[in-house]
Amino acid sequence: MKSISGHNEILKLLGQTIQNGKPAHAYMFVGPEGVGKKLVGLRFAAMLNCPEQNGDSECSCPVCERVIAGKHPDIIIAKPERNSIRIDKIRELQSVFKYAPVEGLSRVAIIDDAHMLNRSAQNALLKVLEEPPPGRVLLLVTSKPGAMAPTIRSRCRKIRFSPFKLDDLAKMLEAEGASAIDARVAAALSGGSLSKSTEMLKSDSIAIRATAITFFSNPLGRRFSGVLEVAAEMSSDVNRAQSFLDISKSWVRDVIIDKIGNDDTIHDDFSEEIHRLSAQLSIEQLMRAYEELIKASELIQAEFHVNRNLIFDVMLLNIARNFAGPQLGRRNMPGGESS
Repeated sequence: MKSISGHNEILKLLGQTIQNGKPAHAYMFVGPEGVGKKLVGLRFAAMLNCPEQNGDSECSCPVCERVIAGKHPDIIIAKPERNSIRIDKIRELQSVFKYAPVEGLSRVAIIDDAHMLNRSAQNALLKVLEEPPPGRVLLLVTSKPGAMAPTIRSRCRKIRFSPFKLDDLAKMLEAEGASAIDARVAAALSGGSLSKSTEMLKSDSIAIRATAITFFSNPLGRRFSGVLEVAAEMSSDVNRAQSFLDISKSWVRDVIIDKIGNDDTIHDDFSEEIHRLSAQLSIEQLMRAYEELIKASELIQAEFHVNRNLIFDVMLLNIARNFAGPQLGRRNMPGGESS
């Protein structure tokens, strides 16, 4: 059973509504992507159908385990197809939702990424919310509640989720087999998202991190062509480009944090290198590098077509020249005479 450590208070609150016999007919679970909203929804569905009805969130009985495994006939899960949830999905939900539970105590419908309901689907869903039959609970899971009609939001009890705390998320990743360092880095770079950090560990983000740290530790140690090679490699696709930018921002942030006397760094395994750069570079140089990364990130995320390779060429060369400083002269910079 997947861990949802960090949401114990929410589970406790939901459990109390069951013990009091007063669960709402509709809930909206709101929070960032990948923080366990759907997992809590399944746990709540299990608690609603548990024969004990004691609000226990451990959900270890056979009925609860079937619910969480998605093998219970009274649990309905709707999710987007091709980035949309269409009206036929909601009509299908309505046709099943009108009947009493087949086996359990409550029929629960979970709509994942509910902000992807199109207008027609939202209008159809409103009818379910206006006339909720007894013994039915609707759970809307979303990271973008503002994309949903106010009439839907106002009819749901909102439960707000926060990102996982770094230490809690790192422990969860370690429990899944990640090393302590990789777990901490992935947890920090994911913004507290379990799904994002897990995806990072499965991808080549750790290798990208090594490339970023090598470059930023000594950008002047590469010839002009070497800088362009890094730019070409890291901009080869949009996900790799964004991962490099995010990791680079976290690295520069660590050097800035160290320079102002704080030890709350992400890349703890490179503390000596962080100290060295902190002593070598000025706040102005570090902030200019950070601004270059922000600018490149905004261009990469722009909806219009962009030349990622060119953006990376300009960004990395500007950072190298910035780190060189005017006192070192052009001969020490990529593209200079000594290259």
